[in-house]
Amino acid sequence: MKRLLCAVFFVFIFTFTVNADSFTLPTNETINGNLVKAENFIESNGIINGDGIFFCNTLDLKGSIEQDLLGAFSTASINATVGGNLRAVAGGIFLYGKISKNVTVVSGRVNLEKASVIGSSAYILAGDVILNGTIEKTSYISAREIIINGTVNGDLYVYTGAKGKLYINETAKINGTLYVNGNYASISPKAEIRQTVKKEIKSKNTNMLLFVLSLVICFVVMSLLAIPYYFIFKNRECKFPRFKSIISFSWKFILYLLISVLFLILLLILSFIILPFKIFIAVLSVFMGSFFFLYLFSIFPLSRLLGSLITRKNGYFSMILGFFIIYFLISILYLGTTVEVLSVISFIFIYTLCVLIYILGSTMIKTSIFSE
Repeated sequence: MKRLLCAVFFVFIFTFTVNADSFTLPTNETINGNLVKAENFIESNGIINGDGIFFCNTLDLKGSIEQDLLGAFSTASINATVGGNLRAVAGGIFLYGKISKNVTVVSGRVNLEKASVIGSSAYILAGDVILNGTIEKTSYISAREIIINGTVNGDLYVYTGAKGKLYINETAKINGTLYVNGNYASISPKAEIRQTVKKEIKSKNTNMLLFVLSLVICFVVMSLLAIPYYFIFKNRECKFPRFKSIISFSWKFILYLLISVLFLILLLILSFIILPFKIFIAVLSVFMGSFFFLYLFSIFPLSRLLGSLITRKNGYFSMILGFFIIYFLISILYLGTTVEVLSVISFIFIYTLCVLIYILGSTMIKTSIFSE
């Protein structure tokens, strides 16, 4: 697992060195030791007496690796014998050969073809999984769609969630207990399964929960970060007196923030009930942008606002624009994915970006809005 995490980390480094070149290891060639390559296309037909560590768009492996196969690739075709473990992050993995030990992969698609053999356990997190080959020990598969046609000589834990699907066809053979965590499972009566344990998953939209939580907390955090600026406005001369008068009393300022948060939460609830998910996100993005822009119009005359856009001297506008970018990025991140892992990653990303925007905005405010 440590080496898998290292592979995930180093893929971002090697990405900058990958070019349009390719690498081919001929059939009659042997590498004594580890082979580490970062290319656009990698083909290995020879023998590697060590680890094979590859970062590439396409991997075509037909030879043999005495120890572990590690890496990150868009597509991997593995028709070889690997004497150790397979640990990889990929867009698609197609296994035709033999992995002597464990398989630990995170991939968009995983195909274990009929001739494939995994000598120990498999730990697979993917979008789609097709198992036609053989797994020798207890394994764990989590995917949106799982199709089992092959053999598992041990227990099999599958997780498809509330909306995923599991298909176990008549050729499947599970010499252990099948643990199903999901609401849809099509199991052929001709399939050989020692025992089946099913657990239904209550339907819930984790993405939506994280999305709403991100917006609400992000808005609250930004509001709290804005409170210290009240004291700055109160104690220093401001170039825009009208804005200073709006928050001349702390209670009025805090009340405005509270009303804004409550209004946002109410809109979220109503929109979620009435609108489909994608339309809801689009409307929310427009609302967040309009909300801040309208608030900006209420502070500055139109001519001054347009002037600030041209001269770029208005740091406050830059900070508001940063807020809008945050919510726009949230929309982009959440529109196309249903994978909970990506939701968590984007959740963390938003707060990182939030801090950066705040630091940039606060610096611009101090240097552009206030007079010395």
